[in-house]
Amino acid sequence: MASDLYTTGLQEQALDALSPAIRAAILQLKQKFPRQEIKALNWDDNYIAIPIDVDVILPSRGTIDDIDIRESEPICLIINKRNYPYQPPYVWSNRKDFPKNRLPHLNYGRADSPASFCLHRGRLDDWYSEHTINELADRARGWLRDAAGGRLIPPGDRFEPIRIDESFGYCLYEPSYFINHIQNKWFMENNREGFAFLWYKLLNSSVPDPDPIVGRSGYAIKIEYLLNEEIIPGAIDLSIRINALQSTDNELGRRLFGILVWPPGDYLNAEYCTDHPHTLEDLIEWSKHLRLPLEQALQAYLAKNLHLLVGVPITLVIPRPQILVDRQTNLELLNFVIIAGDGSAPKDGSWNLNARVSIMSHRFPLTHKRAREISSKPIGFSLGDIIFLGCGSLGSKLILHLARSGQISMTLVDNDTLSPHNLIRNGLLCQALGKNKAKAIKDEIDGIYYADDEKRIEAIEESALNFLLSDRKDMLARHSWLVDTTASNVILDMLCQVELPESIRCCRCEIAHQGQLGLQSIEGYHHNPRVDDLRMQIFDWGIEDDIISDWLRQNQEKRESIIGSGLEEITIGVSCSSESMRLSDEISSLHSASFAICFRKAAEESRSDGTIQLGYINVTEDIINVVRKRNIGKTHVIQAHNNPLWQVRLSNNSMESLRMLYSKSGGCEIGGLLIGIINQKYKIIYVTRIKTISDSMCRPYLFVRGTHNLPEDLKMIEDRTGGLIGYVGEWHTHPMGGSELSDQDMHTVNQIRRYLDHSNLPTHVMIVTLDGLYSHIFHREG
Repeated sequence: MASDLYTTGLQEQALDALSPAIRAAILQLKQKFPRQEIKALNWDDNYIAIPIDVDVILPSRGTIDDIDIRESEPICLIINKRNYPYQPPYVWSNRKDFPKNRLPHLNYGRADSPASFCLHRGRLDDWYSEHTINELADRARGWLRDAAGGRLIPPGDRFEPIRIDESFGYCLYEPSYFINHIQNKWFMENNREGFAFLWYKLLNSSVPDPDPIVGRSGYAIKIEYLLNEEIIPGAIDLSIRINALQSTDNELGRRLFGILVWPPGDYLNAEYCTDHPHTLEDLIEWSKHLRLPLEQALQAYLAKNLHLLVGVPITLVIPRPQILVDRQTNLELLNFVIIAGDGSAPKDGSWNLNARVSIMSHRFPLTHKRAREISSKPIGFSLGDIIFLGCGSLGSKLILHLARSGQISMTLVDNDTLSPHNLIRNGLLCQALGKNKAKAIKDEIDGIYYADDEKRIEAIEESALNFLLSDRKDMLARHSWLVDTTASNVILDMLCQVELPESIRCCRCEIAHQGQLGLQSIEGYHHNPRVDDLRMQIFDWGIEDDIISDWLRQNQEKRESIIGSGLEEITIGVSCSSESMRLSDEISSLHSASFAICFRKAAEESRSDGTIQLGYINVTEDIINVVRKRNIGKTHVIQAHNNPLWQVRLSNNSMESLRMLYSKSGGCEIGGLLIGIINQKYKIIYVTRIKTISDSMCRPYLFVRGTHNLPEDLKMIEDRTGGLIGYVGEWHTHPMGGSELSDQDMHTVNQIRRYLDHSNLPTHVMIVTLDGLYSHIFHREG
């Protein structure tokens, strides 16, 4: 009957008063439904209603559970006069007797409002931007078809919780805090229904710094404690004292008490609620229907003198037959507030049943588990404790990237304060000016996870150098990672020379080549390969890689023009804290994000070998960013056979090359050159690759190294690597065994020393046998 429709009695809206977009939509509907009289009716000052009837395909054996869905269903398209088509139409049932309390996927509304179909799990405005009003009508028809067939929730899908579009403020708590208490009560009390009293803090949004999760949203409360009987009197006394101070200290936040109420543990409710009680009497009756002892809880609330403020928060627990969407539990928590003040206040120990009741939204305090879930990271996996050396541009961003994805066990080391020019690239903002960088980042992370009791962020206001020099073995031992973003060669040396626990792994992140290169080195287990091994490998790649070669050559030109060709060191990274450093924030951010991804992946994979990631950025070309990652095997470490002060660190690739060449030698002595870098300060020879010479003489008892193209090849290597990679020694095999140098070998050593001793360079000869490698190093000290 017409009187059963919401649009009955509405006045027709003149088409010429509507926008062209709405008139076009009405024309489309007329073409789709030619047998219907399509009219625009005036719903209110902001909306028009367009009622239509849609044909619904019903199951051949009738609707599921006899749900009242009909072959022809009247629906109503509610269009915003000003915002259409950017705001999509609402789609409502036009029937006043539509069975909305028996169906999921309905938007929340008042008891007397039409059933509002939830037609898209994401943002409907995004969907509608690519579809027409006729397609929206078809989607509504499909929704009704699925409702009739019991297919609104697909098999295996989760239970749709009650949707709340309009609410009276916010209630802030971690659901597991309540759920764990309820489940424990059910276990201890044989599934009996019950209630508990809650101690809340009123979050006053008028103070200068309102609670960050609520902001300036008006009425909002945050759980402080779930009370047991013993502490209720003390909580009441403390609340009265705090509330009395409100006029002099608004930041304290007034205290109030609420109620948590739950049904029997064996009770399940599959009903959908699209409206909510608006009076206390309605709330009590609805609670009885849900088998919730709210009436008893309210009487106990007054008997214990818990009514301190106008608002009385109520949390109802409804067990559902399936796990809830976006939750890890089947317990749905609904939050209400009873407005019990002035004329609605309790009197003579009784509640005013006409007191207004409003539903509240629920906000979660952010925890690291929730952050991991939002970031699509494994909730149960932890990267372990991480030490960060440096909280500058790169370090601050890397720390915050990991923190925002749920990493909350970190020690931050930096002795610098945030200066105005740091704001260009640092992850911190102007509120942190003048503060220690490590402490300021700790404060930021503590603020993000202020309700998470598991966080452990420590700030050490000390330089990375002093931190590594001080005795902190116990602290280092409880950490899994040490991440160095200082771009300091001194710190790199210390990471290799200081005795670090075997359990901690080092990762070094740097930006080089005016921001074009991002260099990340991640150690293997037990510091093998070590960060210095990985650095030498990067230098070696300059022999083939044009971008690395350009960077090394430019550094060579720069250091020779400023200091002179005698300088042996190279500045591999840049300090982004320098005011003179020219580097945009987006370049720094792009590298830091890439480093965070690689670091997390390396930690999750738990590979025993090392990793190098190279990021190339060139904003002048079509391909802006390319990232390459390579896994680096273990370094073979040798103490010099004749001089234990010297150490040889042979790259994994070099070791594999020697093994392959030895296996193919056929019993003949073979040999060649060792290519790499010599660090005279620490008496380390890094061998990055093995070279053979084509005109060498190889016999069972004789090897004579050739010279074909040798000067040209060595010059090419030095030129490509900016003078860093070059000749570091000779190698040859002893097929018959023996670690000592022969007379012929010593003759060769003496010949080489005549050239190298003058340059104060060591002469290095490596003997390769089936049993192992034996390095002989001769060096004229001084």
